[in-house]
Amino acid sequence: MQDESGTQEEIPSTGIPVYVKAWIEAPVEDPVMRARIGSEFDSVSEYFTGNNTTSLTLDNLAVHRDEDVTIQQGIDNSTGGSKVDVNVQYNKLSGTTSGNLIVTLLDKDGSVLAKQQCYTPG
Repeated sequence: MQDESGTQEEIPSTGIPVYVKAWIEAPVEDPVMRARIGSEFDSVSEYFTGNNTTSLTLDNLAVHRDEDVTIQQGIDNSTGGSKVDVNVQYNKLSGTTSGNLIVTLLDKDGSVLAKQQCYTPG
């Protein structure tokens, strides 16, 4: 999201309201009608239009989750070994262009079994 000057801004803590309208379109076969409406498609009349509009709020994830970074992990031991998946989500729109992630796999006693590091320079 950008302000009027083009500076990147965060979503406000109250969120941003978004209004959505949906409709159905069908191809226009008649070339004269296509030229008149300026499109190859035209909206189709519906019997019930009460469910075609809604609103929603785009949340500021850092405020909503009460953290700048969300880390989710999972482990799969089904193949006789261990496979760890780590998903890191930065919850802000601005603030960082680089990151350093270190994943350490421990045994039941807390001893290190494996360690992997991933670094993205800015």
